[in-house]
Amino acid sequence: METQGTYGPYVRNHNQLYADRQRSHFTPGMPGHGNSINFGAAALEGASLYPPPSCLTCPAHLTCPSCLVSCAHTTQNSSGVTCPYSAPATHQGSHPTPATSNTDCNHYSHYSPYNQSNHNNQSNHNNHNNQSNHNNQSNHNNHNNKSNHNNQSNQSNHNNHSRAAPAELCKSRPLDLVFIIDSSRSVRPAEFEKVKIFLSEMVDSLDIGSDATRVALVNYASTVNIEFPLKKYFSKAEVKQAFSRIDPLSTGTMTGLAIKTAMEQVFTENAGARPLKKNISKVAIIVTDGRPQDKVEEVAAAARAAGIEIYAVGVDRADMRSLKLMASQPLDDHVFYVETYGVIEKLTSKFRETLCDQGFIACGGEDGLLKVLKLETYTDDAKLKGLAAPSNLSMNQTLEGHSGAVQVVTWNEQYQKLTTSDQNGLIIVWMLYKGSWYEEMINNRNKSVVRSMSWNSDGLKICIVYEDGAVIVGSVDGNRIWGKELKGTQLAHVAWSPDSKILLFGMANGEIHIYDNQGNFIMKMTMSCLANVTGALSIAGIHWYIGTEGYLEPDCPCLAVCFTNGHCQVMRHESDDSMWHVASIQWNHCGSVLAIAGSLRNSGAEKDMNVVHFYTPFGEHLRTLKVPGKQMTAISWEGGGLRIGLAVDSYIYFANIRPDYKWGYCSNTVVYAYTRPDRLEYSVVFWDTKNNEKFVKYVKSLMSITTCGDFCILATKADDTHPQEDTDPEAGSATYVLVLCNSIGTPQDSKYIDIDPLFVTMTKTHVIAASKEAFYVWQYRVAKKLTALEINQVAKTRKEGRERVYHIDDSPSGTSDGTLNFAKAFTATRDPICCITASDKMIIVGRESGILQRYSLPNISLLQKYSLTSRPYQLSLNCNSSRLAIIDITGVLTFLDVEPRASSGDAEGGSTAGDPSKFERKDVWDMKWANDNPDLFSMMEKTRMYVFRNLDPEEPIQTSGFICHFEDLEIKSVLLDEIMRDPEVPNKDYLINFEIRSLRDSRALIEKVGIEDASQFIEDNPHPRLWRLLAEAALQKLDLKMAEQAFVRCRDYQGIEFVKRLSNLQSEAMKQAEVAAYFSRFEEAERMYLDMDRRDLAIGLRIKLGDWFRVLQLLKTGSGDSDDALLEQAYNAIGDYFADRQKWLNAVQYYLQGRNQERLAECYYMLEDYDGLERLANSLPENHKLLPDIGQMFATVGMCEQAVSAFLKCNQPKAAVDACVHLNQWNKAVELAKDHSMKEIGPLLSKYASHLLEKNKTLEAVELYRKAHHFLDAAKLMFKIAEEEAKKRTRPLRVKKLYVLAALLVENFHTQIKSSQQSKTKGKKSEATSALAGLLEEDESSSDSRILDDAWRGAEAYHFFLLAQRQLYEGKVESAMRTALHLRDYEDIIPAVEIYSLLAICSSANCAFGICSRAFIKLESLETLTPDQRQLYEDLALEIFTKHSPRDTLQSQRDSLTEG
Repeated sequence: METQGTYGPYVRNHNQLYADRQRSHFTPGMPGHGNSINFGAAALEGASLYPPPSCLTCPAHLTCPSCLVSCAHTTQNSSGVTCPYSAPATHQGSHPTPATSNTDCNHYSHYSPYNQSNHNNQSNHNNHNNQSNHNNQSNHNNHNNKSNHNNQSNQSNHNNHSRAAPAELCKSRPLDLVFIIDSSRSVRPAEFEKVKIFLSEMVDSLDIGSDATRVALVNYASTVNIEFPLKKYFSKAEVKQAFSRIDPLSTGTMTGLAIKTAMEQVFTENAGARPLKKNISKVAIIVTDGRPQDKVEEVAAAARAAGIEIYAVGVDRADMRSLKLMASQPLDDHVFYVETYGVIEKLTSKFRETLCDQGFIACGGEDGLLKVLKLETYTDDAKLKGLAAPSNLSMNQTLEGHSGAVQVVTWNEQYQKLTTSDQNGLIIVWMLYKGSWYEEMINNRNKSVVRSMSWNSDGLKICIVYEDGAVIVGSVDGNRIWGKELKGTQLAHVAWSPDSKILLFGMANGEIHIYDNQGNFIMKMTMSCLANVTGALSIAGIHWYIGTEGYLEPDCPCLAVCFTNGHCQVMRHESDDSMWHVASIQWNHCGSVLAIAGSLRNSGAEKDMNVVHFYTPFGEHLRTLKVPGKQMTAISWEGGGLRIGLAVDSYIYFANIRPDYKWGYCSNTVVYAYTRPDRLEYSVVFWDTKNNEKFVKYVKSLMSITTCGDFCILATKADDTHPQEDTDPEAGSATYVLVLCNSIGTPQDSKYIDIDPLFVTMTKTHVIAASKEAFYVWQYRVAKKLTALEINQVAKTRKEGRERVYHIDDSPSGTSDGTLNFAKAFTATRDPICCITASDKMIIVGRESGILQRYSLPNISLLQKYSLTSRPYQLSLNCNSSRLAIIDITGVLTFLDVEPRASSGDAEGGSTAGDPSKFERKDVWDMKWANDNPDLFSMMEKTRMYVFRNLDPEEPIQTSGFICHFEDLEIKSVLLDEIMRDPEVPNKDYLINFEIRSLRDSRALIEKVGIEDASQFIEDNPHPRLWRLLAEAALQKLDLKMAEQAFVRCRDYQGIEFVKRLSNLQSEAMKQAEVAAYFSRFEEAERMYLDMDRRDLAIGLRIKLGDWFRVLQLLKTGSGDSDDALLEQAYNAIGDYFADRQKWLNAVQYYLQGRNQERLAECYYMLEDYDGLERLANSLPENHKLLPDIGQMFATVGMCEQAVSAFLKCNQPKAAVDACVHLNQWNKAVELAKDHSMKEIGPLLSKYASHLLEKNKTLEAVELYRKAHHFLDAAKLMFKIAEEEAKKRTRPLRVKKLYVLAALLVENFHTQIKSSQQSKTKGKKSEATSALAGLLEEDESSSDSRILDDAWRGAEAYHFFLLAQRQLYEGKVESAMRTALHLRDYEDIIPAVEIYSLLAICSSANCAFGICSRAFIKLESLETLTPDQRQLYEDLALEIFTKHSPRDTLQSQRDSLTEG
């Protein structure tokens, strides 16, 4: 990051700073401490050549709820400052108080809210004996800051009217916002488009998201249409796209019905509205241009009673009385009127002012002085955005109510409230009403003084601590939740945890106690940073970052506690035992930077020096800012983190901050990363600025983004959950990974490394990553064309190995010194690496001592060392690697010639470069060399861009953009500050192109003086872009000789060919037409062709452009017969145009006229117009090449009959059968296979049968085989069914029928075999021979001879089984017994237990007890019976045979013998 101010960053060269550290002494009365940073239990020495000052006192009281900061003074003659909300918004129509600074040269400004004096028009300020003289003057008008005792905002006399600011992102309270839009007949289509633009601009100014503002739209006329509810879209892009799709309803004006619909159907939890307990404001904005045709008063009152805040916007003929009946109170803030829809967009700023009040600064001082300021930006210039735009104070209001010194000031961001307290204990809550702040609540305990107040993260609770130990927790509406007396303690500070479950109480003695949110003590916080510190201690501040903008990485430190002796402790949570030693207290908006304000006294100095130190969450020192004045009492970050406010004496200073964004630029793509509160990973956006497309990747623990050419490198910490395939097994588990991506974020290659890639650079062939001790060189591989030199480099590197690691203290000779051994990379060095850069020839490594080491590339060898007088921060080599640009840690830009420089030759006409040793620029934070000129570069100094040629500057350009690309005399710059306000929706307006002076001057000379004079100027200042500009101007004037010379000088072969072609043309008009076409003035060229009666050339031009609509018009309107083939081509091309955009219905119309049957079929298919597709298939001749495709289309949507018809029409019966099989139309498939005598009928039947059997449809499979005359297969399945049914003990009659059917199928099989043999041997052999052949064929075709030989056996068994039972029931016991005796031969079919049970019953009934006895003996011997069943049979037999002797009658014996 870079800090900028009137007095510049407080960082000099390392030698001076080291001397300052040696001479410094401690602030009187404050204990000293050593220069160390404590990480956990181990103490590590700070940067030896750039440590923080020895003593830093922080007397200011600093707290920071959410992303806003609030600070209040506690010492005499000091002040407090707090900056809430996110970014300045515009108050339309106000007259802002001008800033007393010049934005051209003064980059942190100071405002005096207390001095009642007139400011002159000059920006020469005398601040505490330090004078800053500026060349430019800012227009400041006299203004008087006397307080207005009616609590109204002080208005300033300003000559210029305020200008509308661009839409700024509103990050205040979330809303449930519903637009209710009138689209009745009176709203013309063009006017309705204006309404949609207004809605889109409103959305642009809001923070849209599921946890932020949700948007819904109700469209109404005589009917009401809910276009989309609150739960539908959660991004700006989706909402704006939905707006663009809305069509007007064009009927009556039922406004009351629309309000009722919104209340009952849109503002509901089912539709996406948040529940009442979340206290999310419900807002409805009604836009109408007429008088409602229904009653609105009652329904609007009901909506307001339901908690809906209604804004009414009237246009043109709108009824003002109806608007007032609908709107909420006060009407002045809720009713708006514009004359026409053409100016409705002007209301955007009004609503942004109403819904998104932000950018306020509250300042407390002595004698009850309390002021609220508002800093806003006003600009109409698209290029003047962010820090470069002029900013002014639009509010300077004195709030009256306190009588004593205001000691505590804190904001409630969610509910837009200001809470203040003075030395008498009086607490006042202020609210914003009609643009001014008024008292809402007052409380005075009258016992003690309030020492600190803190709102929790959702703004629902406030904790107030008193000096005497009293603690009060109250709600946002003023109710007391709980109170507690901490006896025997003096409280000084309080802070909520992000989840509102923990309260930290800072005591006057320096202790911090941890309580839960109900006031129960948990533990005392361990302060490791105070180890070995003695003497009195006091806390300077406690700040807990709540994660509003996400975190740098998971488990990132976010709790900072700082003491007035300069010690500070940063933790991950309240019980974190891995402590850090830094000096910091104020988080920025996203938790990436900590700022600490205090004072420092050096030896020999008469007074303390005010300084601000900036640190990362991990204790790394970033920058130090020196601030003028007697005493600095408070600091506060602006909501977006681009400015910091400093309370010094009676002034407020503003310092610009240039964040170190993770970003890069490659192949027309801006790559940038940001954090989101709902994700642990970084969101890395690849924004294609040419096509305005973006691709988002999520990367864990991203460290840096580096770009070159068409690729970028993402340096991250390795994820333990993924295998490291590319890691050397002997090197162990790597800690970091370098991912090579293309311009859309697709990974191309990656490498796992062990060293910490703190500094990364890349060329077209190599990636160099460096830690503080070593650097790693990787030759990456990509699928791209390389030059011969690059191929040679790649080949050499591959022979030696693609990866090398070198320690910074080694001196490689270019042979095989470097190896992939990370072990030596961890050897400590006394002079760490601080920056690197590389080109295709060399690597430059900068060290903290100021030493630069130059290495050759690709064979790494140490070539030379250079010594600087300061520590380098950023290095950059020009395009031919002859000169090195160095930006040091203080922001000073210098140059070093690393190779002897020859004259610039053709590029510069022999001119020599300036002396780099005498060049020096201060406050530089970015620079970029031109890719095509080694002496041309651009740099950013404060909020100005300078372009240098031969070290001579051009006039500066006011901008705050980051330089992306410099080539062809054009600079491409991106306004990253603006993009980061809403990173999910980058805007092409934030990408700005600047032309350098030589290009502008050349264009002006050509336009105003002439080609000849311009040619001489370009000759003196040669560049291919200028010669091309001259060539184009010569072509315009048809000066072909000059054009050809210029094309030759810029080496444009196509331009030379074009000039030669022009010279061959005889007609001047034809030449002019060709030139017009060359310069893309196609309408003019076409008109010229038509005037020359060359319609063919006009058509050819439009064909080359792909403008087939115009081709069609030309073909239709021309005289004579048009070319039918060309006409069809035009129709088809237009059809392709609509088809590519998925407008299939339009495409059909043109394909029909173009007779493009193939694309027509595709369109019918995409439209699901299957009738049209069928008509097309029927219209095609047989065997047409399109029929198979149409058949396949029908098959994919399940239309079997149509698919079969198409396949048969093109003589593809197999494809028809396959379609039937695919659609499970097996009957149709078998029928087709049979009709077309397909050999595949057998496998097909098997597939179908298997399909049926899988679904337990066995009988259907039997029927399939029977119809196909596969009787044997059908019989097998039928026997299987019968056996399964028998096992289930199904009714015997059913089983018998199944066996009969199976037997009949076998008989059919016999008949089929016999018939086939007779047909084969007819008239040749005897009948006996045929029968024998049939039997042999049966044996071959069946593996189960039992089925063929005894087909009726199963049927016989169940026939006897049923017959015996029927005879028994009819009383024919003797016949029944004889039948049952037959069943003994069928034990393989009928279970034996059933056979012998039936035989025992029948023989017993026939008094044949001998047979009955033998049956019982058989039953008792069956192994299938359980012991219980066997016992039952034994008992029954005993009962029978105790009464009857087991003997048969004579007849029974005879029958038994007969049957046996």
